[in-house]
Parts: sequence; structure tokens; C-alpha cells
Amino acid sequence: VLHNLRSSYPSMCYAPTEPQTKQISKSGIQLFPSGRSKLNHHESKTFSLNESTCSSDLQLCRLNNTSLMLLSLIAATCTLKVSQIFAALLNTSVVDLYIHASFSYDAVETHFDNTALTYVTDYMIFLWMLYGCVRLINLGCKFTGKSKRERQLRRLCFTTAGLMLSYSISVLFGGTAHYLCVSWEILNTALFRMLWTVTVGMVTMAGGIIGLIGTEFAHLLSTTSDKRKRYHVIILPRWFWILYGLVLTYVVYDGGMSYKRPVCDIFIAGCTQITPTLYAVLVVLSQKWEENEATMPTLEFGRNFRVEYFIGFFLNAPMLPAYSPLLDSGLALGSINTVLHMGLSIAWGMQYRSIYNFGLHNLTNLNKTA
Repeated sequence: VLHNLRSSYPSMCYAPTEPQTKQISKSGIQLFPSGRSKLNHHESKTFSLNESTCSSDLQLCRLNNTSLMLLSLIAATCTLKVSQIFAALLNTSVVDLYIHASFSYDAVETHFDNTALTYVTDYMIFLWMLYGCVRLINLGCKFTGKSKRERQLRRLCFTTAGLMLSYSISVLFGGTAHYLCVSWEILNTALFRMLWTVTVGMVTMAGGIIGLIGTEFAHLLSTTSDKRKRYHVIILPRWFWILYGLVLTYVVYDGGMSYKRPVCDIFIAGCTQITPTLYAVLVVLSQKWEENEATMPTLEFGRNFRVEYFIGFFLNAPMLPAYSPLLDSGLALGSINTVLHMGLSIAWGMQYRSIYNFGLHNLTNLNKTA
């Protein structure tokens, strides 16, 4: 904690690794290692400073961490409640879609498609996302890590690869559930609960990873000049978003997002991504972009990146209000799921492509300046 505090707030707390001495004089306060007292013509006195001196500042650090932890829990809880209310308001169908089930299903209100249209398209998205994950990992490995900028870009690539991996795991387990669970009786077994918990849980964890992407971009932009910033953003710690995702994933495991129509579980889990998505988008919006790449040789925010980035993270939002009209139109569930899967593949693909191209362009620029 002291190490993180010293690196983030050097003026708040100083935790030395060896005894230090403070020289206090009329001209001010100066710190010197022990055994290297530096005196001037002013009257001065020295005293030893050890880690106990920072006890009050350490309590402040812990208070800040505790506040952030509470903020993460509150953000997850409030986002979940707002998502449930928002989804219910957008339900224009004559059918009540959001009937809580807690993994207990029946033959009357439960509807779960098991046709090839659903699970085949799930497996296709799995291959598409796995391909994006592998490419992002390969790109991240190309950054040598010699400079801070390269290490930040490498971490961004690996974090986005984790997002693609969570997507791929979700559709893989979801497709398997659609393939194996052919009756409502099977939906009440431990097999379906395990498969569907992973399917929905990976969506909630993906929200936390999206927040991590925002944090990585915030670290990248923290070194840019104030002249190139529209506004300053708070750099939330990485564990903030990990806790956010874990809390919502636990709700999934506990049955708090389980509905008679399991597709609604996915809708609610997807809605909980709104908070980290807004953070990730606002971080990038805080930067003033330069269309001339030569003016920014090591951090290029081209127009193509911005278009794909913003659209990609919001393109899956229209699927929630579109589901009710599609259901009332009389289309089979397999056809509806195919339409939704097409939208997901495009949205997730744009997320992958935008950050991949961003990293690739900046890798090229770094090699030019090397």
C-alpha cells in the first residue's frame, strides 16, 4: 500500500527503505539519507524519520482504498438495479419477459431455443472472438517493454485480449447449453446451471474488463500535455473494475439475474456494462485528436479508430429494445437469436479491430522513431 501510495501520491506519504534524516531550517525542510547531513549557515536540527512517521498518511491511504472499494460495490449494485428497471421499461411485448426464476423453470413460462440456428451462430462467434484474442496477444508480444509507453500499450493489448476471451467463453458455453438442453426439465439440472452461469458470468466479467480498458487508456493519456486534453479524468485503479465484475458475477451465480426466459439473463448482464463502457468512452473523449499522424508519433488516435471504438462499444445496445418487436413479429426464436448474434459479432468485432489497429499503428510509429 505504501509503495502504491508513494508512486501515485508522492507528496502525501513518503515511505523510505532506509532511515532518513530531516533537516529543518529557516530556509525550509530538506530530506537527506542518514549519515549525509547537510548544514548551512542557518540554525538547524535533525531527527530520524522512519515508516511509523507515515502512520497517519497510511490511514488516509487505507481510507481512500476503502472508499474506492465501497464505490465499486455501490456502482455494481446501482447499475444492476437500474439495468433491471431499464430493461423492464423497454419491454413493449405483450409477454412479460422478466419473470424471476432463480434457475427454476417450468413448461409454461420458460422458453429456450435449441435449434441449430442458435448454437451454430454461437460457435461461429466463438471462433471469431478467439481469433481476435490470439491476434491481440501476438501484437502485445511485439512491444518490447523498454519504455513506459510500450509497456502501457502491451498491457492494453493483453487486456483487450482478455475481453475477447471472455466473449468467446460466453458464447461457447451458451452454444453448448442450447445444444444439450432440449427440454425444460434439463434446464432444472446442475448441468444447465453450470453452463448458463458461465455464459452470463462471462458477460458480467466482460464489463469489468471494459472498465480495465478505460483505465489503461487513462494511463496512456496521463502523460500528454494539458493542451491536448478536453478535461481531466480520474484514473480508477485496476482492482476497482475487477471487484465490480466479481460482484456482478456473484449475483449471476446466486441466481439474481435468472429469468424464465434465459435470454433475459444476457440482457440484464449486458446492461450492467454501461458504467464501465461510459468510463472507457469518456477517457478517450477527453483527448483532443490530431488528424496529422506526424504530430503524434507515439500515440495515434486516428478517425477510423474513433469511429470503430465508439460504435463498437455501443452497437449492442439496440438489441435490448429490438427483442420485443422481433418476438411479437412471430419470428422463430432461432431466427431472432441469429439476428442478435449477427449484431454481437459486428459490435465485438469492432471493439477488437479498433484497439488492435490502435496498437498496430502506434507500434509502427514507435519503430519509426526508434
